[in-house]
Order: sequence, then C-alpha cells, then structure tokens
Amino acid sequence: MIERVLAPLLPEGFYDLLYTEVEREQALEQALLSLFSSFGYRRIAPSLVEYEESLLAQSPSDFRNGHCFRVVDAPTQRMMAIRCDMTMQAARIASSRLSTSARPLRLCYAGTSLRTCTTAAKPHRQFSQLGCEIFGIDSPQADAEILTLAAQALINCEVAEPTIEIATPNLAQLLCEGEGLDAHQRTSLLDSFTRRSKDKLEEIGKDELVTACQSLLEHRGEARSSLKALQKISQQQRILRKLEPLWHRLEQTLQQLELPSSIRLTLDPIENRGFSYHETFAFTLLCRDTRGALGRGGVYRSPFDQESAIGCSFYLDSLSEMVKSPPRARRIYAEHNATRQSVEEHRAAGAVVVQALEECDIAQLRTAAEQNDCQALLIGNTLKPLASL
Repeated sequence: MIERVLAPLLPEGFYDLLYTEVEREQALEQALLSLFSSFGYRRIAPSLVEYEESLLAQSPSDFRNGHCFRVVDAPTQRMMAIRCDMTMQAARIASSRLSTSARPLRLCYAGTSLRTCTTAAKPHRQFSQLGCEIFGIDSPQADAEILTLAAQALINCEVAEPTIEIATPNLAQLLCEGEGLDAHQRTSLLDSFTRRSKDKLEEIGKDELVTACQSLLEHRGEARSSLKALQKISQQQRILRKLEPLWHRLEQTLQQLELPSSIRLTLDPIENRGFSYHETFAFTLLCRDTRGALGRGGVYRSPFDQESAIGCSFYLDSLSEMVKSPPRARRIYAEHNATRQSVEEHRAAGAVVVQALEECDIAQLRTAAEQNDCQALLIGNTLKPLASL
C-alpha cells in the first residue's frame, strides 16, 4: 500500500510522491486511458485554473460552497478558482468549443484536482483524477457502456473483489413531489436516507410517506434481485408508484449489461453521498480492502446547456493503493565508456540503462548499480548479472 507522507513543509492534506509511487500511478493512468481510447473516447486537457465565474457559476452548489481554492489573477485583479473536479470542465468544453461536434460525444481526461477540505473517506486535498464522459445522449445503452468501462477498468487493474454499487440519487426529491412537505420535513427525509435512520423519518409526520421510506431503507443488495423487490413494493404503495419510471430505466440498463462474474453488482436506492449533481442513476466503485471509493459516476445534465450526459471518474490515489505494482523494466548499470551502440541496443530492447559519468572500478560499479536498483553491469559490450560478481 502506498504511504502518502504528509511533509511538515507542505500544507495539511498535501503530499509528495516519490518515483516508485509515481511510476505506479503513471502505469495505471496509461492503462485506463488506453482502455478509454479503445472505446472511442478522445482525451482533452482542461485548464487547472479558470476565472471564478466560468468555473463556479454553473457548477453544483457544494462546489461553490468551499470546495475550490480561490486566488487573485494579478494582472486583472479578477478572482480565479482552481478546479476541484474535472467533470464540469469537460461539460464546459463539450458545450462550447465542441458544441458542433457529432453526438454522442465521447471524451476522457486525466489530471490533478485540489479541494479545500477533506473527508474520512478522502483524507487528502490533492488527488489524481481520471475519467470518461458521454455527452448528448440519455439512454440505457449509454449507461451500460459506462458501467462496462468501469468494470473493465477494475478488472484490468486486478482490483480485489470489485463491486459496483448502483444508487438513485434523486429518489428523495421524487418522493417529496406533491406531498406538501415543508423545508424541515424535506431535510428530515434527506437526513434519514443519509444516516440510514428510521428514527429520523418519524420527524416527517406523514405516516404513508414514512412507511414508503422505511420500505426503501430495507432494500439493499444484489442489483437484479433488489430491483425486482423494489418494483414489487412500488406497485403496492401509492407514494412508491412515483418511482416506477426510475425502476424501469434501471431495468433497461441492467438488461443491456453483461459483466464478468468477478464483478459484484449491487443496488442501494437511498445512497446519495457524493452525488451532488447526478440524477436518475449513479454508481460507486468499491473493493474489499478500502473504506473509500475508487471512483464514482452516473447520469447528469450539463449545467452549461442542459445536455444529457453520463460519465465516470476514477481516483488514482485510491486506486493505486489497491492494485499490484506494475512489472518493472530490467535495469542495467553501464560503465562510463560502454559503447553507445551497446547501450542503445539494451534500451531498445526495453531495459533501463543508467550510465556512469566517470571511471570506476568493479567494486564502485557494483555499489553504484545497487544504489540505482540495477540487476546487471554493462562492461564494454558484456552484460554481467550483478549476482554473479
């Protein structure tokens, strides 16, 4: 597991990565971007900093309320914000510079994002984010494609016991429609779902709605069987009938989906944490050995032009802690006068060749090779395994 050492000279929640950790994250990034590319996603690279009105004006409220670092642009004295999430930037680019591109539009991205605060599940304020988005379509087929990509990414990374947990983040809002709830009652309903508390439901004071919500709290488990149970109880309760279109859409998505048996697919209808702008359908990527999420995704509407979209973001810092280290290239230490041709031949064959910068005897070469994690010495044109010296 990667240990992110918080150096005393750095602000709280920030860290340095050394070469082994960087190589690990780079290997993951390259593997996932290659996977996205094979599905037709094309990479964009949004700016790290934007003017505040551009980055935040159309962003979800929780991003505006304290998630982003703000700085002053010295030449113009205008406020700028450092991105805390790349999804909204992808939506901005899709709605502006790529507005005339054919739909569905498939984009992917990778980069560092910063947040002003931490959570128990995400204790760092800097993180490497990588993701893919489809713009201009709202369909079960698009849902299934993103889920397939997410599942394949977890498999390619050899994550132990991967789980995709599906949620319906706007479920509470749908239940409240037409029920005459005041602000306090709506808050109690949302809190009861967030805390999974039946006691909090009693504060709503509407028996029929409380009964419906209690039913939802009890249905969590394997996706297809849980969905059938939810469809059944929705036919029996007036308030839950409002959710039948939601269950139908989810059923259509699952019908399009064929996942390997190694992926556990679950459904938790009341989960809403981390889904500030998603609607209808969302999901979290989890695995056996971590409390936090490896990634999240779902359906949303671009805040810039209300275009339908669905996507998934991976958190490379969390993901890299859960996967095996990539195989390392063979490392060779060459004496200072080793021939250029010999050195280049080994590099062309995939080896890393570190060349001495001054003349050394065998003992010094061996010591330098060990210090540089090399397994062999190149003396003249002869390769000698370090273990044989």
